[in-house]
Amino acid sequence: MSGRGIGVAAALFAAVDAAPKIWEEGGLWRRRPPVRLYRWRRSLQAAAALSLAAAAILAIPLLVIASGLIVYPMSFFVQMVDADAGHRVAMAYSALVARAFEPPALPTLIPRLVTFAVSAAFAALALGVMASALRARRQSAQRGRGPWWSRLVDSPWSAAPGLAHFRAALWQLFRGPAHAHAPAPGELSRRYVELLADNLGQPGFRELIVTMLDLETRTDLIFALVVEGRRQSFFHRDRSAHVVRPERSGDLIDLAGVGRSQALDVLAGALSVPVITQPHLLAFSPESYWKGETHRTCDRPAAVGRLFHELASAGVEQVIVISAAAERPAPHRLNRPSGTLRARMTEHLAAADASVVRDAIAAHAAHFHGVFLIQPEHNPVGPFDFAGAYDERSDRFQSVEELVDRGYEDAYRQFIEPIVGAVE
Repeated sequence: MSGRGIGVAAALFAAVDAAPKIWEEGGLWRRRPPVRLYRWRRSLQAAAALSLAAAAILAIPLLVIASGLIVYPMSFFVQMVDADAGHRVAMAYSALVARAFEPPALPTLIPRLVTFAVSAAFAALALGVMASALRARRQSAQRGRGPWWSRLVDSPWSAAPGLAHFRAALWQLFRGPAHAHAPAPGELSRRYVELLADNLGQPGFRELIVTMLDLETRTDLIFALVVEGRRQSFFHRDRSAHVVRPERSGDLIDLAGVGRSQALDVLAGALSVPVITQPHLLAFSPESYWKGETHRTCDRPAAVGRLFHELASAGVEQVIVISAAAERPAPHRLNRPSGTLRARMTEHLAAADASVVRDAIAAHAAHFHGVFLIQPEHNPVGPFDFAGAYDERSDRFQSVEELVDRGYEDAYRQFIEPIVGAVE
């Protein structure tokens, strides 16, 4: 099993015979409410809420005056029944508005409340910056440097909800019906690697190759767990001359060796979207090539080509590529773009994923006996549409659960029937 980005999560589960966790009811993608893998950073959430509160406070005088649009017509209808009662309603409302706009009331309270809300919003941003800087400085003295104003917004999204979601689902494989608390990420990674390494060769358990980008070295990090028979040749090779020798680049990491406690680090790095989320800080083992250094890591869509290269190096002869990117559309099927940050990122990443899959297959298909692509004909659900998306072409809403069902049908129609069925 191999993958990048969200594919790392699928590969981790499928490698240990837990693929049904991906599509079954109550699994990774079939939950209510829908799973959200990303959220705005808490400091930005608090600042936005306080800014909205300040705007709402400013609107209070307008609301007080606008209430006359209800009270005066009401007093008119009351006056039609009882002239004195209608007059008293109108006068009482006029007196109330007059008291509201006296100096001790709204003219004094509104500026104070707005000033407090705006100050609290800036304080929330400042606390977020300080917390981020402190976390970075705990890893390295250089990580927290830079002008303070450049870190007020910083990376707006956090991948913490997604990482917690996949960690909890992975922990269920080990704790069973018990209600024990999940161990630390390093310990859970070691348990996962032990389970996979001890069962390689058994039905349902598969070798694993996953990747993420190292921003420090500007290269892909390949984390792999392969069978003992080809472990030495895979991790100790000269990739240019195909001569076995000690690896010196440090980009190949053995999950059964020095990387045994970093399976969840790979998942965290793969979930880190460049720019809009903070890079994941990966602390290498002191025994590794990097001697305990801490590197910033994130996802790289174009890493599909590197995965193809590593699969060929591992001796893989046939590759089944699963992609959510739809086939190239025909003319006159343009979608109306949206202006939100999430929509722009969704559109960009969906286009990038489609391009890199096509390029990787075209460049590396000759290295395998067979490369089979499974992809939807049409997919309105983008990488960040966790609650589903409205499909303009069919004029209806499509959920992630339905996308999972369509994926099963695509696999049966594009691979099982024409390939497996033809062999039988």
